[in-house]
Amino acid sequence: MKKQTLILLICLFTVLAGCGKDKTKNTDEKEAKTPEMLNVDLDVPAAAAVDEEIEFSAKITQGAEPVEDADEVKFEIRKSDSTKSEMITVKEHSKGVYSLKKKFAENGVYTVTSHVTARDMHSMPSKQIKVGSPEAEGEDHHSHSEGNEEAHGHHHGGDVSIYFHSPEDIIVNKPVTFAAHIQNENQPLEKAKVRFEIWKMDEEKHEFLSTSEKGKGEYSLSNTFKSPGTYGVVVHVEKEEIHEHKEQEFIVK
Repeated sequence: MKKQTLILLICLFTVLAGCGKDKTKNTDEKEAKTPEMLNVDLDVPAAAAVDEEIEFSAKITQGAEPVEDADEVKFEIRKSDSTKSEMITVKEHSKGVYSLKKKFAENGVYTVTSHVTARDMHSMPSKQIKVGSPEAEGEDHHSHSEGNEEAHGHHHGGDVSIYFHSPEDIIVNKPVTFAAHIQNENQPLEKAKVRFEIWKMDEEKHEFLSTSEKGKGEYSLSNTFKSPGTYGVVVHVEKEEIHEHKEQEFIVK
């Protein structure tokens, strides 16, 4: 009798130990499936002289690991009194560090935004740099454009950056998701009215599609294209005094 009881106890402990291992394994698997957030440390000098060569860098990490396989890293540079921006694609310089050397030909305050797409995540921190003597440049600009200042300022408003993202391969009759990441004065622009105006280059018909806000300053929609070709898209952003837009092209195969 004692021998049978001992055998039963041994079996019971074995089963309980196995269950404990399974629970630990399941917990570990769940934790492993939760990826750490992407971190982008943008380094931009606070000031520079006109025609001085300076360097911007974005150090990208996920947890303690340098991200050396980013899908796309771009630096967007825009002067504070301009609606146009320059977008420059950069490559990895060292482990997880993507950098760009740049000279500025004019006085002014510039906003530098690093657009980073990696491991199914996107990050776009911004910083400003003061080049030369912006005050002198501002006075000169005012003397030449005083008559147009009110209309221009009222129409646009704020300091808005728009980054439009589309997949590299867009295939006919397959759903595709477009996204726009929008910032105002270096902060995500939330609760804005964002529409994508899409048309095929050899056709006159333009289609306006409304987006949904999926995250802070992130607006997206899904669409299916019925014919291949080159298409144009304009991202329209509206909120109170803000009315900005950005145009881009993409190809459907």
